[in-house]
Amino acid sequence: MVRLMVIVFVAVASLWAKGAPAMSIGVFADSLGTDCSLSIPFPGEPVTLFVVASLQGFEDDGVVNESFRISGVPANWTRDVIVAPGAYLVGDVFGAGGCLLYANCIVNTPLVLMKLRISPTSSVQQGTTVSVTAISEEAECFLWSCGPCARFGGCSQPAHCYCASEIASRINGACSVAVTSDTWSVMKVLFR
Repeated sequence: MVRLMVIVFVAVASLWAKGAPAMSIGVFADSLGTDCSLSIPFPGEPVTLFVVASLQGFEDDGVVNESFRISGVPANWTRDVIVAPGAYLVGDVFGAGGCLLYANCIVNTPLVLMKLRISPTSSVQQGTTVSVTAISEEAECFLWSCGPCARFGGCSQPAHCYCASEIASRINGACSVAVTSDTWSVMKVLFR
């Protein structure tokens, strides 16, 4: 029995080491996707935010499309979307959701999917969560959806769904991306 458990563990560990893609999408204060603390003062000037995708473990294939929506930005705020060069947006990322389509295979990581120009028209509770989630059934491009996740379509199999980790950001509040020095001790406890 112990031998079987060791074999299963080694098999799973080798698949994990080889790497299931660690793709993610989030809204960030910087174009590298490292700052998820969104400083949006009210009253204030318009702020530029970035929707950034990480394609770690997926660079060999690349992507040709993504589908997602952005939640948490107040509906009464002015929101402008500027898609990345070479991309075409179908739908409303602040509404039911949208799909980004590319004419060519994209392999850059981190990949800026779009810029958001946000103008606050009211105050918001500090620490309000802004997240990237799955599109809803009402989205214009719902046929490209994979279910309950933001998703990527690979270059070799554009119709195949790859779920992306959805990174939550905070308006005027603290947050952290991935494993940082302040979250490492928590991660170590999980894997003891």
